Parts: sequence; C-alpha cells; structure tokens
Amino acid sequence: MNRKVKKSNIRAAPENKDIKTLFQELQVHPADLEKQNDRINAELELAKIKDRLELSLQVSLAGTWELDLSTMSFFMDENCQKICNMPEGGFVGHFNDFLELIHPADRIEVENRFRKSINSHTEIDLTCRFGQPQDKECYTVIRGHVIPSAHLHERFGGIMLDITEKTQMERSSTMLREEYQRKIAAAMINVEENERRRISSSLHDSVSQLLYGVRMQLDQLEKTMQASGIKTIRKLLDQAINETRNISFELAPSILTDFGLSATLEELAKRLSSRNLKIKVQVNGFLKRMDILLETNIYRIIQELVNNSMKHSEASQITVEVTRSQYILIVVKDNGKGFNVKAQEHAPTGSGLSSIKNRLRIYGGSIHVKSEPAKGAIISVKLHENPSGTVC
Repeated sequence: MNRKVKKSNIRAAPENKDIKTLFQELQVHPADLEKQNDRINAELELAKIKDRLELSLQVSLAGTWELDLSTMSFFMDENCQKICNMPEGGFVGHFNDFLELIHPADRIEVENRFRKSINSHTEIDLTCRFGQPQDKECYTVIRGHVIPSAHLHERFGGIMLDITEKTQMERSSTMLREEYQRKIAAAMINVEENERRRISSSLHDSVSQLLYGVRMQLDQLEKTMQASGIKTIRKLLDQAINETRNISFELAPSILTDFGLSATLEELAKRLSSRNLKIKVQVNGFLKRMDILLETNIYRIIQELVNNSMKHSEASQITVEVTRSQYILIVVKDNGKGFNVKAQEHAPTGSGLSSIKNRLRIYGGSIHVKSEPAKGAIISVKLHENPSGTVC
C-alpha cells in the first residue's frame, strides 16, 4: 500500500555561506565590547559613589547647595534645610533669600566671602551661624567652588556641614580649661595673700611692739642722758616704726577687711603721696561690700599700677578711678614722661604685670594701655564680679 508523504513545514536550512555571513553580521567587535563594558562599570561605580556620598551626608549632618551664577538662584537639599532650621517644603530662592537665613552678625562676612570666591573663581571655606539672635545657635561650615560648564551656565556649588555639636563641645572644653586656670590662679593668690598676712601680723605683733618698747625705755632715760642724743635716737626709732607700719600695710592692710576698699585706697594715697607727688582717688558704686577676695585683688592691681607709675613715670600727679557698674573699671592716669606702647610690648614682662594678669584671669578681666612719649599714661583695667568673662 502506497502511503502519501506529507510535505514538511520545516524550512530548508540555508547554505553554509549564508550562516557564516549571518554570524559575521551578529559578531561584535572586541573594542566596542570593551567600551560598553567600561561604560557600564563607570555607571556602577558612579552609583556606588553617589550612594556613599548620600550616606556620608546623612551621617555627618551635611547637605549640598548650588548657586546659578546667571540668575543668582540658590538651591539647598533637604539636609541643608534641616541644618538651617527651615520648615519643610524646600528652598529655591534668590541668593539674597539665602543671606537672610544667616545670623545678622555673620551676614556681611558671608556675602563678601561668596562674592570674592565667585569673582576670583576660588574655593570658599567659611564658618558661620544660621538663625536670628533669639534662636538656638546653629554653627555651619560652608565649602564649595565654581563649576564650569561648556553648555550650561556656570554654577557655584558645594556642601554644608553642621558643626553645632562640635562647636559646643569645643566651647565647653574651653570654658572648663579657663575655669581650671582661674582656680589655679585663685589658689596661688590665696596662698600669697595668706603669707602676706602672716608676715604682716608678725611685723605688727613682734617687731612693732619691740620698737615701741625701746621708745618707752628711751623716754625713761631722757632725764639722765643728753637731750640731743635722745632726740636723734627717737627720730631714727620713729622712722623705723613708720617703715614697719608701711610694710605691714603693703603686705596685708587690715583696714581693707575692717572698712572696705574705698577707705583702703584713700589710706594708700595718703601714705604714698609726698611733696613731689600727689595721688588722688575716686571710688564710685561701692556702697555695698563685695567678696573680700575680689576687693583684695582690686587693691593689689591698683597698688601695682601706682607703684609702677611712681618708679618709672617721673609723674607729679597720679589719679586712680574705680567704678562699679555691670563690671568693675579701674583707670590709673599719670602726667609722667610716657612711653612707646608698641615698643614696650616686646620688652620682657616684669613680675608686676604678670601678677596683674594672674589676678585678672580669675575674673575674666582685660587690661589696656594708652601712652605716648611726653604725654603721660592711661591704664584701664576691666574685670567682672562674676568670674565668667573672657580670659585676658
């Protein structure tokens, strides 16, 4: 039985030549394949860098910003807006709008730095504060540079770093260090004052009493000895007594403890004034007593300044003014020969000035010297009752 053979739907295979041609057409050149591979790797690497950058910005409380130099439009990402304490909703404003976010005390400096970097095509790196004076302080570092472009407008872009916590920690560290220095200076001065009081007490209780005893004995012998000899001895003895009292007063004036600063300064002026030197004292605002350590330090500072003027200025008049208000201001003026302040700054520092600076350090004080040759000198000292001011 003859069976009919069905026609097959399978196409006949092309000739070997056609297959070879097709393979050649589909074949990719190795150089092109390498280029495509490089491009894919570059895109992957760029994506990784972008992810790392975004992660680092989130971790470091940093954001990115951009300024279009043709329109002066300013853009900040979400992180920057958080740093600036801005409400959600985004910020795409003018450069002047950005400046309004800066703390008023820093605004002019930030604007000048931006314009200088833009005009000179140099990098910008500055620290400033955001917010208003009544707001919580936010310290920020702004860094960036001009980004040139052949097809687009030039842009100025960079990053913004929140350094508020770092700044606060540094400030706390500085305050602790200054407080530690104040305590050391106060301890040293207390030791010095205690030693002064001990020596003063010894002079008053022993040496002065012995001298008074000798004088009483001389009074008893005056009837049996020559009057001229007794007068000479009494004169020398009176000088020794006065000198001992002056030394005792300079070491630790008991009048300071008993009657306060004003009376002590009046007594100091009285003791140091002479035929060739007039010392005037004016005290304002000291109706109530202060801490005895503060009064002692004020007295020591004035004592040192007056002694320096007496030694070096050749003055005929010294004026001491002490005023107590929000802070304590001491002004010592003389009409002496004066000196070159800048030249004196490079001269070796004496123990007197070092002592003054140590005392000022306790109360966050400062000292300012104004003088010219042949025009006398004015020395101003400012210190705070509450030792929280800036250390000089």
